[in-house]
Order: sequence, then C-alpha cells, then structure tokens
Amino acid sequence: MGYFKIPSYVPVSFGNLVATCSTIFISSYPTAPENRAHGLSCRTWITKLLGVLMNEEVNGRPTQIEERVKKRSQELSNAYAQGYLMQLHFYTSVEEI
Repeated sequence: MGYFKIPSYVPVSFGNLVATCSTIFISSYPTAPENRAHGLSCRTWITKLLGVLMNEEVNGRPTQIEERVKKRSQELSNAYAQGYLMQLHFYTSVEEI
C-alpha cells in the first residue's frame, strides 16, 4: 500500500556478487532436470544467495528494514480498508524507511 525509500543503501559490489554467486552451489549439472533431481532449482539457488547476502550485511540491517516495511505496510493496509468502508480516497504513500 506504499512505496518505501531506503536512504544510504549501498549495493554489493559487482565483484563481490560474482564471487558470492559462484560459491552458492559448488557443483552443478548440465541440464535443468538433472539439477532438479539433485535438489537444485532457481528457487533454491536464489534463496541460498539471499541468505548469504543477508548474513554478510552489518548488524542485520536487511531484517530491520523488512520489519519496518511490514509494520508500516500493515498500518497503511488498515487505513486503506477503513477508508474504503467509508468511501474515502486513498493516496499511495511514499516514505523513507
């Protein structure tokens, strides 16, 4: 129900991202069916990558940001629902987190 800006976000450098991606699964198989037969899929790969990247962040900042976004999203969703019942206009919020 809103857009959230994250000031002072510094992305992972390209070199570090490539190095991290290359360590997610040391071995792979030549075809998608073989990868899936061994428990590897796009979903398992990206889930593991995000876990590694989040663990590398300082002081759990991604988790803190996610908690703040969830809380504020719920507040905005509740405000929208109440406004909808009262036939009020809703304007999308743009906020810094």
